[in-house]
Amino acid sequence: MTPSTTPPQAPVDADSGARKGGTLRGGLASALADRGREHLGTLAAIRRNCGLASLERQLAGATRSSEVMEALLAITRDLVGPGPAYAAFTDDDGDTIRLLRRGTSGIQSRVLPPAPTAEPATAPPRDASYWHHVLRVARDTFASPAEPDDDAWLTLPLRTFEGTLGILGVAPTDKAVAADVAEGLRMAVDLSAEALQRMRLRQERDALRRGLHDAHAQIERLRERIVLSESLASIGELVSSVAHELNNPLTSVIGFAQLLQTLDVQEDIKADLAIIDSEARRCQRIVQNLLSLARQQDQDLAGVQLNEMVHRTLELKAYSLRIDDIEVLTDLAPRIPPVCANPCQLQQALLNLVNNAHEAMVHARGSGTLLIRTEPAAIDGHPAVRVSVIDDGPGVPPEERPRLFEPFFTTKRPQNGTGLGLAISRQIAVDCGGRLQLDESYTAGAKFDLELPVYQETPPADAPIAAEHDALRSPAGARVLLVDDEVDLVDLVTRVLAEDGHVVEYAASGRAALQQLATHDYDLVLLDLRMPGLSGQDVYRVITQDFPGLAHRVILTTGDTVCSPMSAWLQTVDCPVLEKPFNVAQLRALVVSTLEAQRVI
Repeated sequence: MTPSTTPPQAPVDADSGARKGGTLRGGLASALADRGREHLGTLAAIRRNCGLASLERQLAGATRSSEVMEALLAITRDLVGPGPAYAAFTDDDGDTIRLLRRGTSGIQSRVLPPAPTAEPATAPPRDASYWHHVLRVARDTFASPAEPDDDAWLTLPLRTFEGTLGILGVAPTDKAVAADVAEGLRMAVDLSAEALQRMRLRQERDALRRGLHDAHAQIERLRERIVLSESLASIGELVSSVAHELNNPLTSVIGFAQLLQTLDVQEDIKADLAIIDSEARRCQRIVQNLLSLARQQDQDLAGVQLNEMVHRTLELKAYSLRIDDIEVLTDLAPRIPPVCANPCQLQQALLNLVNNAHEAMVHARGSGTLLIRTEPAAIDGHPAVRVSVIDDGPGVPPEERPRLFEPFFTTKRPQNGTGLGLAISRQIAVDCGGRLQLDESYTAGAKFDLELPVYQETPPADAPIAAEHDALRSPAGARVLLVDDEVDLVDLVTRVLAEDGHVVEYAASGRAALQQLATHDYDLVLLDLRMPGLSGQDVYRVITQDFPGLAHRVILTTGDTVCSPMSAWLQTVDCPVLEKPFNVAQLRALVVSTLEAQRVI
């Protein structure tokens, strides 16, 4: 058996082994360090991406600019560390500059005070240099001794295609900001700028929508106003027609009642005739009030007796107030001077106030008390007169008072009001140099005070109307042509003028009148303007052309002076107008004055 042999071992070098072990361990440590750095970088990148994704989600749900900038400041902590960060931006109103600071205690917010000379025409453009200046103001505003020096700050403007909307300033923990961190900041700033831009575009879109909605609402209000104007014009024409139809028989009723009172009849019959006369005159005033309300063309100011206007307004509303159980009280100062106003417009203003009080009381409890008071007052130290319309209804709620006099503002149902009454009434007061206001201290209902300046000139006194028994009689023997299609009125005028010794001939139409004018001479023509066929206007034009010597001896009679064309035409003619319903004294007085004027000529 051959014995085994072991090959000889080389001698071991201890120093060489140690070197190899150290190299192996060093390489392993370096590899581990590199892997660690790569891992940390990957984790940081993941955090940045997650933070940016979270920022994007927050920005998508933001509804205010401050929410966008607070979210941007929050992500800077993850990107550059817990050091201070600032943001300056335009607030949602488009004008205010808001400053934010993120510190260890959270986010602080302040508004940048406006510059003393920051007028719209001289305000600096909000470019990058402007925002760098604002950022410096922000740092001075939130000054803290622990904050880094100027060279430690990184600033990033928020730029969009419309310009610079703000700026971000951060003080990174590491002065040397890695490229990927800087890129993350840039991405966060860009996302925030886009969010601000989207928000601004949404605000502009919403503003355009609101403007479009307001424009549609205004168009609708204007359409309603046009419809209302057309309706009022139609009502005016209807009032004119109704007034003409009423004034003709009223003239006959008043005239015959007055004639009968001159006869030798029993006293009780005279008393009955006086009642007929009085009630017919009341109907006359109602018709005249309706015509006054429909007259919109007369804008001249004059001296108006306010108490008389109150009585005329209440006469118009007497029936409706009575059936709705509204008690009417008046407290009218007896010796107040005339006020400066347009009579028709003043009556419209008073009627609007009475209507509002009436409706408020009826709607609240179905009855009430209306008080109208007149008293001396003053406007800016000048003498005036105040008329107060007071009701015991629910009053005007405080939240409605600021809009009370706005056109088209109403709390009534659409079919019950247009919202123009108080606005028109206030404008009427202003046009007269006065004012209309709600007495907010009055708590027992509603109290509106209409104050008007005192008329400075002495208004001309109304021409006295002679009593029937003492009426001025014209010289007898005048030959009169009466042109009218109302038989009863013709009978009345013929009897009155015949009593004065005149010879009256009658024509029932315009054509018949022209035929008689062509064959006879007349001293005077009483010509009704509204007749079927050839109108009184047409007849008068023929008279001025073919019978010029007779043109100034024509008295025009009409029960319709509210129609704008008719009123305008009457302003152009140079002859007297006798408005129906007229009484016997008015007829006689005008006939006398017309005939006497021609004799003087």
